[in-house]
Amino acid sequence: MNMGKLTLAILMSFILIASTAGCAFAGANIAVSFNTASAEVGEQISLTVAITNTGPGDLSDITISAPLPSGLKFMSSATGTTKNLYDVSTGVWQVDNLRMTSKDGGKKTLTVTAEVLPEAAGRTLTANGAFLSVTNSSGQLPLKSAQSQIKIKSTTVEIENGENNTETTGSTVTKVPITTVNPSKTSLVVDKLKENNTSGNNPLNLPQQTPPKSYEVFNSTKDSENNDVPTSTYAVVALVGIGVLIVVGYSLGKKKII
Repeated sequence: MNMGKLTLAILMSFILIASTAGCAFAGANIAVSFNTASAEVGEQISLTVAITNTGPGDLSDITISAPLPSGLKFMSSATGTTKNLYDVSTGVWQVDNLRMTSKDGGKKTLTVTAEVLPEAAGRTLTANGAFLSVTNSSGQLPLKSAQSQIKIKSTTVEIENGENNTETTGSTVTKVPITTVNPSKTSLVVDKLKENNTSGNNPLNLPQQTPPKSYEVFNSTKDSENNDVPTSTYAVVALVGIGVLIVVGYSLGKKKII
């Protein structure tokens, strides 16, 4: 009978120790989260690190590591109290104490505001948070950690004149502006000649004679058949007329003398 009581007492002791140890191991939790799943270059985002005291006692000597991921530019940080300081150069958040009776019920948060830099375009950024130290009434607790990710969209630049000219470098897509050049009048003439299948020897694409003929000069007077009469013909007729007049005049003069 005494043996049974002893066994029961030992069993109850193990149960008490196990339950106490379980409470001690579950006394400090940490969580990390971004305020959005994706963001664009130049956008401001928030990173939140939360620590929770789940009991049974108060926590002390709390130090958290929460470095800002590469590709983000630090803007500001807030913890809700001036005593809980965050050093962005080291990524260390010095929390110190966290009591169950605190106004937030055993929970404190660090909120870091940052701007997305161009170097982060197309990447997935990972934020990590971890206990560097934490102690409760039973001694030091396991150093838990957590993480969160955010996808940064590829950068895009609007194209002039609404045209698409895309260059891709790695995971970053960049649209390069296109410069519009006004064509000169000379180039327009050359293009038009090419379009008409012409050359510099015949720029107006005029019909060509094969072989080319020399032009004849005609008097503007038209004959009865509306044909062009050469000037030489009129010259011969005039000479003949003059000759006739001379002959007639001579004959008439000779008769008067007789």
